[in-house]
Parts: sequence; C-alpha cells; structure tokens
Amino acid sequence: MSKYRPSFLVRVSDRETVGGGILISDSGHIVTCGHLVSTSSPSVWVRPEVREDADTPPPPWEKYTAAILQRQTRSEGDLCLLKINEPLPHGVRPCTFASNPLNEGITSKAWGFP
Repeated sequence: MSKYRPSFLVRVSDRETVGGGILISDSGHIVTCGHLVSTSSPSVWVRPEVREDADTPPPPWEKYTAAILQRQTRSEGDLCLLKINEPLPHGVRPCTFASNPLNEGITSKAWGFP
C-alpha cells in the first residue's frame, strides 16, 4: 500500500523544539507556529513529494537555514513567517491555495504540537 506525503509539509527546528510548517511559495516562504522559533536562524528540513511503496525508501530530508521575516507571540496569534534563502531542491513544491470570495475576512488560527 502506498503512502503520500506532499512536499509542502516541512519540519522546523529551533534548538530544543521541533514542529511542522507549510511551504507557501516557490521562493521559500514558510508559515509555522511562532512558539517554535526563538533564535534568529531556525533550521528547516524539506524533501520532495513522497509516494512511499514498500520497496522504495523515502528521499532524505535536506536541511536549510531560514530567516525570520515576521513572528507573533502566542498572545498575538502564534504565527511565524520564515524564508529559506537558497533554491528549493527539485521536486519540492509549495502548497496550492484556492481563492473563494466568500471566505474573505475569516479569522484563521494555527495549532502546533506541544
């Protein structure tokens, strides 16, 4: 049986904490939870899209350093915008968003893993 893991799901680490993030642009922008990031250069791991078969090992994660473009504390919304300043590896693609005018102005929230 195959498993699917899209390449826009990334790992974010800042020394003691590890969590998830979403790659949102071809130029390396990532959204994650603000509480995951406390240093000026967190690590981000990305890998190409995974369609795992029993006979095929998944591709390795590639580590990058990211810059913090904006960070909100938990009381401000707990979001963080990061940017990888290197080209993304082949096969890594950002999340695709749909546009729906009925959803404009709706508040969004992010949850991380404790």
